[in-house]
Amino acid sequence: MAGQIDRRRVDKHAKLLADTGDLGREPVYQELLCVVQQPTSTVPPSDWKGLTGRGQVEPRSAAAAGRDFPYTAGTTCYIEVHEDGRVTHGDSRAAYERDVAGTSRLFAVWPGQWSSDLFLIDDSDEYAKSHGIKHDQVRTGLSEHVHDVAWTEETAFSTNPRSPYISICLTMKCGCKIRNLDAFAKQMREQQGWNVATSVGWGSSSGPEGTTYSLRVRRKGLGA
Repeated sequence: MAGQIDRRRVDKHAKLLADTGDLGREPVYQELLCVVQQPTSTVPPSDWKGLTGRGQVEPRSAAAAGRDFPYTAGTTCYIEVHEDGRVTHGDSRAAYERDVAGTSRLFAVWPGQWSSDLFLIDDSDEYAKSHGIKHDQVRTGLSEHVHDVAWTEETAFSTNPRSPYISICLTMKCGCKIRNLDAFAKQMREQQGWNVATSVGWGSSSGPEGTTYSLRVRRKGLGA
């Protein structure tokens, strides 16, 4: 009967999504289809920035989500739409620079439990700070100055005298805190020639005298 839903088609479609593991993700496919097709089909090159139009889905604002937006989550997928209509994916400094220059637009898919949403990256500074392109003292806990540190070797964990790395206990006498190991490693490499291991575990403990950090650092750079 006209105007009624064909239950068999609905059930078949649901089964297909479940079999392919796509259940709950189809909405974002439709949103991506709009973005991918728009620059090369219905939008003239002179109006490539107008990615929304009749029958299309309006991307949500990443800026509106503030610091809750998962800029660096492993499940966040970045999509870059270039002014010539090309569509690429991935996050990089070059993509950020093109976005700031206005020669491309960055989008991101934020996966949810039942569906995923398409977001416009409309806060370039927040994107850059979260990816370490720009320094962010709030995120890293580190000021942009030469750090005053004190360290001692953790002999209980440095069991191999031939290992190029040793375990150390470190305190930040300058008052900074290490919230982002990659940022700290970069600063110490530039300031004192240290090579801090960022691919292994690290930790901290706090007491009356302050916070002590447990790190792995290349022996040669420490002069140890």
